[in-house]
Amino acid sequence: MNKKSECEICGNSTYLEIESSILIDRYSFITQKNLVECSKCGARYIICSNCSSIFNRVHLTLDIFQIKVKCSKCGNNNKELSEWLVNFSKRS
Repeated sequence: MNKKSECEICGNSTYLEIESSILIDRYSFITQKNLVECSKCGARYIICSNCSSIFNRVHLTLDIFQIKVKCSKCGNNNKELSEWLVNFSKRS
């Protein structure tokens, strides 16, 4: 699967659809339909539901300050991600 953005780790632009029950269980905004992995370095990202470009890098030690709610390519807001951030902020 090719995406419109370059990997922020290695600069590659080819991604594979993957499944990660650990990430899906940990973060409510990650689904089997929006998770991809860089084919070169293995960095994982969620993709924009509107334009399919990579949206946010995700990993088990995700920091809320690393999260973008708005897609840098098309400007689409990720509703699930916004809700997760609000809920996360309430717990902290």
